[in-house]
Amino acid sequence: MEWFLKLAGGALALTGLAKAFSAIGAARALDTADPLIGLPFRQLLLLVGLAELLIAFFCLFTDKRRFSLVGPWRGFPLTSLCTGSAFGSSAGIGPAAAWGA
Repeated sequence: MEWFLKLAGGALALTGLAKAFSAIGAARALDTADPLIGLPFRQLLLLVGLAELLIAFFCLFTDKRRFSLVGPWRGFPLTSLCTGSAFGSSAGIGPAAAWGA
């Protein structure tokens, strides 16, 4: 599990930096507003890039189980009928591993 978090953190850091550097480019297309959110693509790229860098920081430099954002805080189990039994069993991930027990 540790290797996956390092790999995911590295990928998120790389793509986050790429998005942040793309946001400071001179392309006029970046000033066009996104049709769904209404923000210019420049600001949207910067926000998403910074969010990816924040998540990469948590993946690479913190104790991950303390900062779980999915299951325990919202009251939903981390395994479900759609993903937990189909993907989890084929990947060898049981409910105890999903909950970090």
